[in-house]
Amino acid sequence: MALSEKIKETIEKEEIKLFEYNSFVKEKLLGEGGFGVVFQVYSKDRKEIVALKKVRNNNESFIKEVKNINKFNHENIIKLYGVTKDPSTQEYCMVLQFANDEDLRSFLYNHFSELKWQDKIRMAKEISRGICCLHNANVAHRDLVRHDKNILVHNGRMLIADFGLSKSLGSNSLSIDGGHFAYSAPEFLQNSRHSRDKSSDIYSLGMLFWQLSSGRPPFKNMDKFQILRHITDDNRESHINRTPYDFVDLYCKAWNKDPKLRPEIFTILDKLDSIQMTPVFHDRSSPDSSPPSIKIDGDFL
Repeated sequence: MALSEKIKETIEKEEIKLFEYNSFVKEKLLGEGGFGVVFQVYSKDRKEIVALKKVRNNNESFIKEVKNINKFNHENIIKLYGVTKDPSTQEYCMVLQFANDEDLRSFLYNHFSELKWQDKIRMAKEISRGICCLHNANVAHRDLVRHDKNILVHNGRMLIADFGLSKSLGSNSLSIDGGHFAYSAPEFLQNSRHSRDKSSDIYSLGMLFWQLSSGRPPFKNMDKFQILRHITDDNRESHINRTPYDFVDLYCKAWNKDPKLRPEIFTILDKLDSIQMTPVFHDRSSPDSSPPSIKIDGDFL
C-alpha cells in the first residue's frame, strides 16, 4: 500500500478531521528543523490560531505521531485537531493546538524572575500529569530527552508536545538515535541501543524539575562530550539555593543512575501534592548564596 493510502486509511480509521488547506490564512513561521516546519496560522473553520506542522517527506513516522497524539485528550498534552493536505506538495500536515507562550526554555528565560515557588511546583505538577496520562496508557514519550522545547506553554499552562518518538511499550522497536544529552538517562548514553522507557521519562523529568529551580537548561556550558562524561560518571547539576529541600530530594530520586530506583510517575505526583516549601537548600559557597535561606546537610542522593 502506498504511503498516501496509508495516511488516508489512518485518517478514516482514527476518525481524524480533514481540513481544507485553503481554510488556513495568515501564515507565520514558528520553527524549522530536520523534521520539517511549524507555522502559526489562523483556522477559518475553528476561528482560532492553530499550529500547522509540516513534516518533510511524509513517512511512517508521520502516521505514528498522528496515532500517538490522537490517543489523548488531556489538559497537559497538546491537542491534535486534525490533518490537512498541501495541494502544492501533496504532503499532509498536522493541525495542532497553538501554544501562545512558546516553549519551556523561552518561557523561563522571559519570566523566571516573576515566578514564585508555588508557580514552579504547579508547573512541575502539570508536566507530571501529562506524563502520568501517557504512562497510564502504557506509552513512554521518549522525546522528552531531546530538549525542553517539547514542553510548550499556553497561557502559563504546561503542554507536552512532539510525539515523534513516543511508542507503546508493547513494541519491541529499538530507541531512535538523537536527543539532547543533557536530558538523556545514563543507561542510554552508555548504550544507545538501550530501549528508552517510562524510567527514561522519569530521568528527563528530574532534569526538567532542576531546570524549573534554576531557570536555565542543564549543563548549559558543556558540549555533548563533556555532558556524556559528566553524567556517566554519575555527576549531576548542582542544587540551586532557596530550592525547597523536598523538591531537591524528588528530582534527585528521579535522576538516579539506576532506572529501577527511580520513582514512578504517580509517586512523583503524590510527593508534589504534599511538598513543603521549607526548609530550603542553602550552600554558602554557591554564587547565588543569600543569608535568609536554611542550610540542609546531607548528600541528597
